[in-house]
Amino acid sequence: MTTEPTYNFRFLKVSQPADFVYSVELNRPAKMNAMNTELWEELGSCFDRISTDSSCRVIMLSGAGKVFSAGIDLNSLSQTAGDLAADADIARKCNIIYHK
Repeated sequence: MTTEPTYNFRFLKVSQPADFVYSVELNRPAKMNAMNTELWEELGSCFDRISTDSSCRVIMLSGAGKVFSAGIDLNSLSQTAGDLAADADIARKCNIIYHK
């Protein structure tokens, strides 16, 4: 059974290649699947949804292109770092990260 579940994300491809098996693919091959804020949020949302899906027992995580992931997207990180540098209070910094 090969079906396409109704998981629509900008930077993730979700498919069901076999019964009870889901494939989640990082899909930013031009950026070597570097994780920006949006991709990070999509991963959380995707796994939250899949965790309650009774048709899933196995998840295969992969990356499109030649590499799985280059890690954090430094352009995205530099934007967040600028926001964090403005405040010395660690609780406020955590709040900024959490609500990004």
